This record gives sequence, C-alpha cells and structure tokens, in this order.
Amino acid sequence: LKELQTRKIPVHAIVGVEWGALVAASFAAKGSAHEAEWQISKLKEMSSSWMSNGPANVKNFLGPLGAFLSGYNAQAMKIPFSCPSLNLKKSQVFMMAKGRLDQLLPYCLSYPPYFSPYEKTIAGVREVQQAADYLRKQGANYILLVNVLGGLSEAEPVNWQELAYDMKKKWPGVHERLDIVIGDKNMNDFKSQQELIQLGSEQSIKFAEKLMNRF
Repeated sequence: LKELQTRKIPVHAIVGVEWGALVAASFAAKGSAHEAEWQISKLKEMSSSWMSNGPANVKNFLGPLGAFLSGYNAQAMKIPFSCPSLNLKKSQVFMMAKGRLDQLLPYCLSYPPYFSPYEKTIAGVREVQQAADYLRKQGANYILLVNVLGGLSEAEPVNWQELAYDMKKKWPGVHERLDIVIGDKNMNDFKSQQELIQLGSEQSIKFAEKLMNRF
C-alpha cells in the first residue's frame, strides 16, 4: 500500500481477509498507508502470551484500537472496504461492508487457532473470488492479491499451511499476485512488527515498479 501511494497508483477499493481485514480497514478509513501503520502499531505491546490460554476473544484483541474503530462506518470511509465472513451456522459467506468497524471486524478476523469463532462466524479466508467480484463492483479494473503467506514457516499452524497453498492458485479475476516472504519470522510476533513491515516494503518495490511500467 505504501509503494502504491508513493507512485500515485490509485486504490479504488480494498478487501481484507482475516488479519488483513484489520489492515485494509485501517487503510480505507482515510485512504492512507501511514494511518494503517499507525493504528496497527498500537498492538505492539502484545506478545505470544495473548493466546496462552487457548484461542483468544477477538473483541478483546481489538480493544487497543477501540476508539479508532468505533469512529468509522464501513460504508462511509474514504475508500470502499469489505471483508469476507463465513457464517458456520448458515454455511454462507457474507461480504461485510456495512456498520461500525468495531462491530464489523470481529466477524472477519476470527480464525483458529488464534481466535475463537465470533457469534458462530469465522473469517472467509478462501473467498478470493467473492472479494474480486466486490472490487469490480466498486470500479476496480485491475485486481491485486497480496499474499502474506508466500513463504510460510513450517512452525505456523497447519490450516495456515493449507491456506498458503490455496492463495497461490490462479484465481479468476485476479490480475497480479504479490507473495510476501517473511522467512523465519513469526506472523503473530508483534515485537517484530517494524521488521515485518520493512520486509514487506522491500519486496513490494519491484512489484510496484512493474505496475508503473504496465500502466
């Protein structure tokens, strides 16, 4: 997102999947990558102990961002935003795009093993097709998939390993995919947040340059 903004490549709409829902929502609120980084930095005091007693309650996790999230409605942000949520009871996926962020995000973030289901819902982690359809309806004509599971450590949960495989499929409607490799870093190591951001930025530069040449 930083590299797109630096090169003035417009983002017409954004979808965030699971953890990405929080990043995407923070970006969409003001249309600013710096704002997203600032909001996520409020979680830097968290450590692996936050789920030492098993899957965490997603509402508790979002607590440090409460004031920010409660101040924005998804349908009234600078950039259209949505996130997929799977209702386990109804076996149905919903693209969540209405309501206050503090009320909406728990439906899109909850995914084992880190979070318990929220009101019988979990993140719709495999709904790339529905995400692409939503983006097209918002006017996006070139769809990018940023896959942060590009080089997942074997120490990460098995269901994430399976999801990493799915993310590398050829998804209809997705024009480009950027695979972010974080090496031996742990995805939920909040103390290494700046290092993870830097890794992502470094790997995004060539990708963004390629887009500039294409456009």
